[in-house]
Amino acid sequence: MTYTTLPQFIYGVASTATRAFPTAPNEPFNFLNLDLYAQDTWRVTPKLTWTFGVRDTFNSNPLNPHQQIGRLRGDFSSISHDVNQPLSAAIQTNLGHLFSSTPIAILQPRTAIAWQFEPNTVLRTGFGIFSDIMPGSIADLIGTDPPYVRTFQGGLLGTVGGTTIAPGVPNSAVDATVAANQSFGAGFQQGQLSCASPLADPRTCLPPVAITAVPDGKLHAPYFMQWSLGIEHQFGSTASLQAQYVGTRAMNQPYLTQVNGYQTVCKGCFAPFPYMQPTDPRFASVTHLPPAQTVITTACSSPL
Repeated sequence: MTYTTLPQFIYGVASTATRAFPTAPNEPFNFLNLDLYAQDTWRVTPKLTWTFGVRDTFNSNPLNPHQQIGRLRGDFSSISHDVNQPLSAAIQTNLGHLFSSTPIAILQPRTAIAWQFEPNTVLRTGFGIFSDIMPGSIADLIGTDPPYVRTFQGGLLGTVGGTTIAPGVPNSAVDATVAANQSFGAGFQQGQLSCASPLADPRTCLPPVAITAVPDGKLHAPYFMQWSLGIEHQFGSTASLQAQYVGTRAMNQPYLTQVNGYQTVCKGCFAPFPYMQPTDPRFASVTHLPPAQTVITTACSSPL
């Protein structure tokens, strides 16, 4: 329950009233993370050492053993947004895996060189690739997609109606979410149209429902590329000075965007947001997991 103004709070008017209706109180997910690693060090000369290794990572596609995963039939931007298409045709059901495909192996080579080019002075450099597991919160998001978990939003800014905050009173926003869930549960499997369709029957149509969309094809596993260059000089037997540069490039990092929003200011404002209506009125909020994000960071240090 949210409010946007003090009068709304005083008079019990809801800006939004959001409620989720799961078909089961909890759902398990099975997944496996397995790593194999090999490394060797070669003393090329008395003053030059080369270390090299490789790690192989397997992260399984999270599996719901009850096969209660719902997923759009493609990327949100690629599916049909025809309001006359039933939601049962746009959403795949009875799926076990979160993603359509995941990598079988993630190879991560790394290497490093240490060179003592002067007495008491060593130059070190290295490069490596390091994988990361997909955050568990992604499974929480995708695992709560309809029709197995239905999320509706009532209130002034919601999509299923109602204004008052209390249940059991006239025009209740909470009761509006309950009614929306009942309509969706009764009509989804029967192929009823969305209420956004001009051909829909207002008595049996499906209200806008929230969903999380995932990219097409194979999941791109997140990983990091890291490189460094440093020099260290020892003073006597008790002190040393080191200067080092480190760079990191993060690849395929997951992040979330809202892709079904719209703006009410003017046509063409805040592009690419559409004007006055969402891209797909059959859905409420659509949380999208884009395929990749790249982040580059660098740092220098000189500890004593």
